[in-house]
Amino acid sequence: MDAFIEGWTAQHGATRDQLLPLLHAVQEEAGHIDDAVVPVIAKALNLSRADVHGVVTFYHDFRRTPQGRHVVKLCRAESCQARGGAAIEAAAAQRLGVAMGQTRADGAVSLEPVYCLGLCAIGPNALVDGRPVARIDMAGMKIYVSRDMASVALGADDVAQAFTEAGCDVIRTGSRGLFSIEPLVEVETADGRIGYGPVGPGDVAAVLDGSHANRLGHIDALPFFAGQQRFTFARCGVIDPVCLDDYVAQGGWKGLDAARALAPQAVVDAVKASGLRGRGGAGFPTGIKWQTVLDAPAGDKYI
Repeated sequence: MDAFIEGWTAQHGATRDQLLPLLHAVQEEAGHIDDAVVPVIAKALNLSRADVHGVVTFYHDFRRTPQGRHVVKLCRAESCQARGGAAIEAAAAQRLGVAMGQTRADGAVSLEPVYCLGLCAIGPNALVDGRPVARIDMAGMKIYVSRDMASVALGADDVAQAFTEAGCDVIRTGSRGLFSIEPLVEVETADGRIGYGPVGPGDVAAVLDGSHANRLGHIDALPFFAGQQRFTFARCGVIDPVCLDDYVAQGGWKGLDAARALAPQAVVDAVKASGLRGRGGAGFPTGIKWQTVLDAPAGDKYI
């Protein structure tokens, strides 16, 4: 790099006003401006090291560490933030596997902020390898909020609306059943669904960047849930209760498919063996009811 700097100053001059062009040239040549290069540049232009260091650290576009092979820069200006910038930033960090301002361990990608690209009318915006990308959307950034009436009474609808307005894909579920943490918000991440609660409508940014004080982690690991083994309510709080696709994705229809493959008596025998009982108070064995219906000679049968 010493030889490059010497050759550059011989061609362009070694005066103070060449500092910015030289820094750009060094970064383009090496990919970043290493701290070891600062005194070399200072000596070449007859400046102090403090002068060079101050310029390098003042301008965000100068990098002091190696950059990823691909660079994604997300706009943090007011216009893009108003159109869901915080949610986009959280989704990008999740999908790329790297925090804002960092380079992924394998060197594949860097995620960086930029403070206005001048494309406010078509935001939210980003630069991907130096090329502008407009109207970024949040498809795939999933947020789960309960639609249970107790959750709604505690403000879940307002919370869901706030995340929708931030550009998130909000899925309304049943309640997990622990109302002291409602409104509960779960964010889908590469590490599974991470819960936050209670959450208010003004907490969107803190939830999306993971800094919210009421971060609960994996809900199933909380002491209230960890000792439970759910059967009837296994999907409650996990899926949209009126979405058949969600139901199928969580193993829905498997019991019905298995039953359809059996003879009628085999189905009744399986219910008897399960020990399943009614929930009306008397706890009457369900298998006996089903056997009675099966044995009835009528064409139309009712339970």
